[in-house]
Amino acid sequence: MTDSLSSLKQYTVVVSDSGDFESIAVYKPQDATTNPSLILAAANKAAYSQLIETAIKYGKEKGGSLDDQASAALDRLLIEFGTAILKIIPGRVSTEVDARLSFDKEGTKKKAKELIALYESVGVSKDRILIKIASTWEGIQAARELEREGIHCNLTLLFGFGQAVACAEAKVTLISPFVGRILDWYKKSTGKSYEGDEDPGVQSVKRIFNYYKQYGYNTIVMGASFRNVGEIKALAGVDFLTIAPSLLEELKSSTEPVPQKLNAQAAAAADPIPKVSYIDNEPEFRWALLQDQMAFDKLHEGIKKFAEDGETLKELLRKKLSAKEKLTLPLSTMASVAARSTLRAVVRRTAPRATHALKSSQSASYSILSRAAASKAATLPVAKGVRGVKTLDFAGTKEVVYERSDWPLAKLQEYFKNDTLALIGYGSQGHGQGLNARDNGLNVIVGVRKDGESWRQAVEDGWVPGETLFPIEEAINKGTIIMNLLSDAAQSSTWPTIAPLITKGKTLYFSHGFSVVFKEDTKVVPPADVDVILVAPKGSGRTVRTLFKEGRGINSSVAVFQDVTGNAKERAIALGVAIGSGYMYDTTFEKEVYSDLYGERGVLMGAIQGLFLAQYQVLRKNGHTPSEAFNETVEEATQSLYPLIGQYGMDYMYNACSTTARRGALDWAPVFEKANLPIFEQLYESVKNGTETRKSLEFNGRSTYREDLSRELAEIDNQEIWRAGKVVRSLRPDYKSE
Repeated sequence: MTDSLSSLKQYTVVVSDSGDFESIAVYKPQDATTNPSLILAAANKAAYSQLIETAIKYGKEKGGSLDDQASAALDRLLIEFGTAILKIIPGRVSTEVDARLSFDKEGTKKKAKELIALYESVGVSKDRILIKIASTWEGIQAARELEREGIHCNLTLLFGFGQAVACAEAKVTLISPFVGRILDWYKKSTGKSYEGDEDPGVQSVKRIFNYYKQYGYNTIVMGASFRNVGEIKALAGVDFLTIAPSLLEELKSSTEPVPQKLNAQAAAAADPIPKVSYIDNEPEFRWALLQDQMAFDKLHEGIKKFAEDGETLKELLRKKLSAKEKLTLPLSTMASVAARSTLRAVVRRTAPRATHALKSSQSASYSILSRAAASKAATLPVAKGVRGVKTLDFAGTKEVVYERSDWPLAKLQEYFKNDTLALIGYGSQGHGQGLNARDNGLNVIVGVRKDGESWRQAVEDGWVPGETLFPIEEAINKGTIIMNLLSDAAQSSTWPTIAPLITKGKTLYFSHGFSVVFKEDTKVVPPADVDVILVAPKGSGRTVRTLFKEGRGINSSVAVFQDVTGNAKERAIALGVAIGSGYMYDTTFEKEVYSDLYGERGVLMGAIQGLFLAQYQVLRKNGHTPSEAFNETVEEATQSLYPLIGQYGMDYMYNACSTTARRGALDWAPVFEKANLPIFEQLYESVKNGTETRKSLEFNGRSTYREDLSRELAEIDNQEIWRAGKVVRSLRPDYKSE
């Protein structure tokens, strides 16, 4: 039976409101939030003494006055906790700016950038960090500017509607309205008790949520500071909820259903809330806050409490820094060992969900998490069969999905301990899959043409000639799993050389069914005495790598063309996890290649380019400027609407737009469907009968291939729509030179 916590996770992203690694690991949240109060509570536990010692050492190295050293040590302690938490969770961690800077805009910005720089110095990308800032006027303005610079913010200590409006207008990533503290104020002020939907804190969050959805704000609403599970259940469906371990345990121990109470579509369609604005009107913002006595009181009370706990934590560090003896907590050596063991144990248990965002050095074979788990790998038994399987209902059709949760890192390493993955080709997929498998601690070698461009790129990525980098034939001879990730044309042209090397007992792996399915054209016929499998990530190799480093994982399809050993399917799924898949679904070689070629020529690339051009040209012919035509055709689609579809679905995007836009889209969608259906049917048939394959092989096999391709790409690059687009992109706040 499903527990209440799992039920809640169906509608809402659950975040852990804790600095305690053990509790974070137990409840498997997406994100985690910390603050000085939580860090102070955790820092007093023996298990975390190593983090304190690291912070003290850093403070000493920075030098300066005792107060300077304590400030540096405190910053480093926050980063140590955050970094350790990021080894456990797949998402982001929130790290708080000193509360004493709550009324100092420039000071807040400076400290935020210092914290991000510290994270990056230990290999953590800023994309995995939320900087927590109090929702004062100065804090919101600081966050507004930080977001423009690509630093994501969590506006905390939010109690009033005016604060929420200003945060949304500032385009902050996330807000944290404090549900329980709002309830505390009203109970004390009125002497009444409140439950469920009558809870003033619950009502506040619902109002903010509805307002954001009605006006299309992308800021995430994350309810925080709960007093009971009733408040949590009353907000089921809100974007995020950050929950303390005690309440997480109560939810996990209960089997009561948690029905969805909020949803974006209903919020967008609810009675409209009058739109207001504060972001550029400081007097109005301050007046609105002053008029809301509860918000005014709780904001300042919260700042004071966080500042006090921060100062207590800093005083603890001062004492350690000023101690004459070796600077460690007054704990036994055993406690220090326990600290390291605690973290290693947590990492081992949670490795399949771990982030891998801690950047491995180019020459390293294992990531930090791999090394943490490797010591235990040899002692873990290999589980029999394929587990971690779910049958899900996809719009009325039952499909099997394989998740990475059944392949913890240590088990994955044990499973492949006698294998060598010979990765042939180092293009987009070779780069992403190879680095991911290497970071997962598997034995990976690369085979490419010696001294060619791919060889050079592989060396730059830390593959060592003669150790992990070889000519193609030598790599195949050394490998037990041959991962043929050459281009489709190259697979065909090299097959006469490669085929004799695929000997009995090896596994032949593809990420595209092209060569095998269209064997009449490619001449690629696998040997009859080897397993032939496929793992096809649904994205470019660069995306495979990026999502792996973020801890998210790409979705992939898996297939078996030939099962000689009886274990081909299990091996395919395990390899899917190894190369960075978050979940996988069944397909066949034929269906994979048909859908892939069809999609690329259709809405993924070909059709989109055609539609963009057609709309742009009509706008230009009717007198619209290039910038307006591009904005209305491409910029709004890619920067505003498509992300909504990706995150919430087409129905949400329709609900989130204006009534005029909605009506027009509903009327014209069937027209476009009718006009395009015959074209898509023609396209699918062209894929299925091999016409597209033959075109591809002919073009990509030309001696003038690169020159011909460069000419075609130059034509696209020189089209007015994309020349205008370069200028439009340069105006974005987060623009980086192309």
